[in-house]
Amino acid sequence: MAYKIELKMKHHDFITWKDPKERAEFENDLRIFRKHRGERSRKEKIGWFIALFVVQLGLVVSLYAPCAYFIVTAAKDRKKEEEKIIKDECVNASLLNQSTEKCDSDKLEYYDLQNYILINLYPYLTFFCQGTAFLSSCLWHVTNYRWWNFLGTVTACLCLPVDILIFYLEPLGSFGTMAAMVLGFVPFCVVIADAAFPTKSITILANGKKTTLYRNSWTHDLSISYNQRYNFVARITWKGWRAFSTVALCIPLFKGSKFDELAIGIVIMSLEGMPQMMSLAIGMMHWDSSVDQCGFELFESVVDIPLVLWYLSFYSSPTTKNAVIGKLLLNCITIFLVRYSAYIEKYIYAENVGKYIYVDKDEPEVDEDDYVSVVTDIKPATRCGYIYDGSNFVNVFTHHVIYAIVCPFIGLWESFSAMRDAFIRDVK
Repeated sequence: MAYKIELKMKHHDFITWKDPKERAEFENDLRIFRKHRGERSRKEKIGWFIALFVVQLGLVVSLYAPCAYFIVTAAKDRKKEEEKIIKDECVNASLLNQSTEKCDSDKLEYYDLQNYILINLYPYLTFFCQGTAFLSSCLWHVTNYRWWNFLGTVTACLCLPVDILIFYLEPLGSFGTMAAMVLGFVPFCVVIADAAFPTKSITILANGKKTTLYRNSWTHDLSISYNQRYNFVARITWKGWRAFSTVALCIPLFKGSKFDELAIGIVIMSLEGMPQMMSLAIGMMHWDSSVDQCGFELFESVVDIPLVLWYLSFYSSPTTKNAVIGKLLLNCITIFLVRYSAYIEKYIYAENVGKYIYVDKDEPEVDEDDYVSVVTDIKPATRCGYIYDGSNFVNVFTHHVIYAIVCPFIGLWESFSAMRDAFIRDVK
């Protein structure tokens, strides 16, 4: 019996929800994954619960508790300072007027609405918003995937007010606050990713050889681009960083004393901040895969040029200057990561799917739509002698380092190949 084998690349992370077959495949993978998770031993279940929920909740507390502590402490210190000033003014006025009337304690109390909210309400606001948001993330594990969009929206809407307020007050300084808020995405995304992306055994072409990978495993698939869990955490965290870098730039502009500072702050928030917040929201809603947002990214790059020139033409505050430099550096890193991901997926590994079609006349033909996906027996050229092992950190790190070092030579080879192909096309 003869076979015709067709090799093709499979788009490994995009689900066409309008396609009943792809939707049914995801539902089946999710059902099997939850069934296997429920069949784990008690020891494995306890370890999984601690690693996924207890540790991640601890990270949330460790990031937001110091912010709340320093915010409340700063508000109390300010109240004491203001009350001391009021008391000194009252005493000086009494001495000046030679009055024996004592200063009324009720009149000496300092009251400011923002200060009152920070001291008395802010800790409870943080506890309610972050606690409910974390609970919404946990519900991904026990609810139907059709509810995940709603739960993700609830998580984002609850976290955003607290994060913006923290950015405005900067309790850990500009860099510390930025780091804490960006890392604050990680525990929520880890809990969500563990529920949304089932693990399964799959065969890939890695470094030119066939190998089996336990895809989407936290410990056996150490790839940020191919592992959907790591990719989701990195993608949402990066979108949050880009959006918050814009917020961090706008806040000192809003606090400035010049009209130009306020104007550029409003323009940046309107033209960049809002689209980036929208991109973050879309990332949470479209959890299953990255979405091409070429229009947003091109618009952001175009807007960056006049805004930076506008800023440099009139302002030299070190705080805002560092924010601008950080934002531009972030854009450069974003472009690098996108290109590096495409480079690595082209030269190290690719998911391999084969199509078997019966061509023997003695056997009944099989419709091409009813083919069986299998690993082909084609032996692709080996680029180097080392086998790619996605579960071994040293192996993965070594492959990435090697291919990063040789990228200029690969670039030269690509250029040579393009010129050679053009020459062959025109001559032969």
